[in-house]
Amino acid sequence: LVSMIPDEAGTEGVWTPLETVAGHTVIWRTRWHPFADRPRVVATAALFDQTRLVARHFSGSRLPERGRWKYQTRVPEELEPWLVATFNGGFMLNHITGGYMTEGVEVQPLAEGHATLGVRKADYRLVLGVYGRDMVNDGTWLTLRQNIWPFVENGEPAWQKHRAYWGDGPKGIKDTLRSALCNMPDGRMMYILAGDVDVEPFGQIVASTGCTLGIELDINGTWPHFATYSGFGTTERTGLPLERRVLDKQRMLRSSWHDFFALFDPYYIPAGTLD
Repeated sequence: LVSMIPDEAGTEGVWTPLETVAGHTVIWRTRWHPFADRPRVVATAALFDQTRLVARHFSGSRLPERGRWKYQTRVPEELEPWLVATFNGGFMLNHITGGYMTEGVEVQPLAEGHATLGVRKADYRLVLGVYGRDMVNDGTWLTLRQNIWPFVENGEPAWQKHRAYWGDGPKGIKDTLRSALCNMPDGRMMYILAGDVDVEPFGQIVASTGCTLGIELDINGTWPHFATYSGFGTTERTGLPLERRVLDKQRMLRSSWHDFFALFDPYYIPAGTLD
């Protein structure tokens, strides 16, 4: 990642290790100013090696709008010791053309061709793909969470290919804080937070990282959220936000209105804990 604005400290676009699992760094962080003519726009990213982590999807207290779930609202205390990171899901279901399946229940029909974030039942692996091409609801998935169409495809911004509502802020303001998740060429995943931007520059930002397939996640206000946690191995966990625009650092340990994903250490978490 290369900043378009001179950085005297030499820190922009430089990856800093955040979390280690079994002696391997599994999460890195960086930030940069993507546009020379818009210096107030800042992007922050968390690159993570999902092959060394296991995942679970948690429904929120108000998203989806109906249903009672085993994994809902917060990371329960019995799972807290092995928690590595959390990040937000997508839009409210009445705002999307995609679907929502979790814990074996299809709350909203899944849509062909939509970007889909899934958790595989066999190994709790987080997978991002296109529904109908890379995954289908065949009983092998714990979660299949869609939002809209692919945001980036084959390394290029793809938002303009599809007639879709990509979200806006209060009173219809298009420039807002936005988040996305994408696959990287080396097999890792990247979470990106940027703002305040409309969908077109956000697509340019995400594609510029080398992302091969991207899904836009939640946007606006305090909904974009990525945090790691101090106090590993205990229930005294404290959220460490990815950056200052990530507010309410304890949300995923206390109560979240919207759905979210949690990443855990697979080497210490007791077998069967995420069933």
